[in-house]
Amino acid sequence: MDSKKVTAAIVLLASCGFVTSYRGVRASIITGTFIELKFARTPEDSIGNSEDYVKIDCLFCTNSSQSILTTESNAKNFTDLQPGTPYTFMLTPLSRRAQREIGNKNPLKFQTARLRVEKTRPTLIQVAWSDEFKNLGADPLTYRVEWNITSRALSSNYLDIGNTVNKVTGNKIQYLRVPYYCKIIVCVQCLQESEWSSQVCGQVMTSPGMAGNVRNLKITPDERSLNLTWQDPYDNPPTGNLADFVVSVSNTSRNERIQYRLHHYEVPDVVGWRTFTVEGLQPDSFYVVKIGVTNNGYNSSNSLLRNVRTLPGVPSPPQLVLAVPNNITQVILTWVPTAEPQGVLVNYTIKVDGTVRLCQEDTLLVQRCQIYGLTPGQNHRFEVAACNRRHCSRYSANEVAMPPAEGLPVWILVLLTALLLTVFLLVPFLYWRGKRLVDHLVEIKQLAADANGQPGGTAVSATSQMFQNQKANDQTSSRESLARHDYESPYTLGVRFEPQASQAISPCGQSQEHIYANDAEYVNLSGIRVNEYENVSGIHAGASSR
Repeated sequence: MDSKKVTAAIVLLASCGFVTSYRGVRASIITGTFIELKFARTPEDSIGNSEDYVKIDCLFCTNSSQSILTTESNAKNFTDLQPGTPYTFMLTPLSRRAQREIGNKNPLKFQTARLRVEKTRPTLIQVAWSDEFKNLGADPLTYRVEWNITSRALSSNYLDIGNTVNKVTGNKIQYLRVPYYCKIIVCVQCLQESEWSSQVCGQVMTSPGMAGNVRNLKITPDERSLNLTWQDPYDNPPTGNLADFVVSVSNTSRNERIQYRLHHYEVPDVVGWRTFTVEGLQPDSFYVVKIGVTNNGYNSSNSLLRNVRTLPGVPSPPQLVLAVPNNITQVILTWVPTAEPQGVLVNYTIKVDGTVRLCQEDTLLVQRCQIYGLTPGQNHRFEVAACNRRHCSRYSANEVAMPPAEGLPVWILVLLTALLLTVFLLVPFLYWRGKRLVDHLVEIKQLAADANGQPGGTAVSATSQMFQNQKANDQTSSRESLARHDYESPYTLGVRFEPQASQAISPCGQSQEHIYANDAEYVNLSGIRVNEYENVSGIHAGASSR
């Protein structure tokens, strides 16, 4: 009994020693293709001899081998494993001296990591190991990453191939920027014991994205329509398969908006171009045109904007053209505005007898024109047309007869004739009379100049001729006789004489005004009858016209 108990105790102690050894073995590195086991216990932790061995057998390993893990070697690597696969390692304690097993076989299970290729953003992927990854020593691990990117669009031949080599300590190996709507295959190799492991690959597909803008958009306006032509977006690679074209036409001033959602087969691609016509628009109006493209699986879209103006149409003619004569040479022309201008009118064109006439009024505001310089008594044709920036309407016409020119009244003609005759007859008479008066004045001046003004001088006749058949007075025969005078009109005869002492009565009469100066008497005789004062004797007499 005692021998059996001793033997059992020895086995138990050996088992305890092995358990201590078993607990000291751990996986220091686990990747998808590589596991490193380390013997971590110290000699003091082992109940058995510190020089004992542990034999490790890897079950289901393709490169199966047995290893002896000692405190001196301290590590054992298992390579070319399959990612995401559980592996069992059998650990058996060995006595170095006895070269025999000193305990039971105990299993140790680990699972390799899986490669994850995941999207963190629509165009960013992450290449990393799963949570089974371990790197207790935080030693840098070298990886080679290769990728192959191809577009999922059927019409694309996009291809992107590349590779990188980098060193990381954690489970995140690399980030890659990738396009929309692509298939990405990523393969990773790990450098282990100076050799690259077999490749571990993963793949991911990116989602569709927003399509680009259409290219080479051309808009051809018409009076009530817009013809649109464009080419498909040129995204390389395409962000998805084309689904719809969204065409929007709006006029903010009219609060008008039209939108069309067209499937790509409704606007077929003809030699690289697509065509669509928007109808039902207003002439000569401004519109904003937007064209967007959507992909399958992605409804949002960019929009390409263009501003365009439709063409004016042909206006309807003005109505109720009315021409009213204002006088014999002037007409006032009026009309009712056009009902359908088909755009913005720029003016009304006026024709008179086929010739364009300009108006002083603003015809767009008042629809009125005053026309001058017409011929009295004739018929004139007036035409009015409404014009926008491109077309003019048909002319609306009206013909009117101008009133004839009226003759002057008879009494006016008689009066004018009398005035003319009076003028024509009076002018010669006035000329004749004036000429005679001037001649008289000239004669008087000449006679006055001839008179020397000395005492005893002879009075000078007021006319150019002496009075005929007049005899000298007997009483004054000893004196110088005074010339006789014949007056054709009233004249004043001024006589200067020296009165005699025996002469009590002035020879000029008592009724005349006498002027005395320097011992001489002056008197003015007014001839009111023909040949009055026929004989005047005196010292001096001078005739003058008053």
